[in-house]
Amino acid sequence: TFTATSPFTYAVNFTSAGTITTTTVDSNPNGGDDLTVDAGVTVESTGGDVIFNSGDSIITGANSTIMSDTGGITLCVGFNDTDGIGSFQLDPSTTLSFATALSICDNIPGATLILDDLAPFLNQPGKTINLMSAGTIVDAVPPDGDDDIDVIADSLSLSAVNGIGALGTPSQFIETQVNNL
Repeated sequence: TFTATSPFTYAVNFTSAGTITTTTVDSNPNGGDDLTVDAGVTVESTGGDVIFNSGDSIITGANSTIMSDTGGITLCVGFNDTDGIGSFQLDPSTTLSFATALSICDNIPGATLILDDLAPFLNQPGKTINLMSAGTIVDAVPPDGDDDIDVIADSLSLSAVNGIGALGTPSQFIETQVNNL
């Protein structure tokens, strides 16, 4: 378990036999309490989950990997938010590899979790995906119509304080291919 009251960066490969929990405390009112995995770096748990709780943003560099061989991955931005700052800045070439579930949460009040921004990570046949937002969950901004399947998984759970698929007019459809919703 790592906890930092400032930014935390994985700059070299890190492997653990147990659960890896990394938290950056939201201590700077101007943002910057980010959790970063540098380009080409792998963070791997061989016997537990990988949990990233960032006070502000989660940032991944090109060809980085976050991996749980036997468990799940949890990525939360705005963890215990005090400043309203934070986002997912996941490079599309990042690999998220897990055995059970991918949980993505945006805890910033009123924030919008945009599925098209997470598209490379939401194609997980046979797995579970949990999406949570302290604001809304939408397909795309601006709306792009019914052009794609947003989530492919065995099971999907969606939870949002201000609405799912509803951001202004017209409402946005979230297209899924799941067995359990």
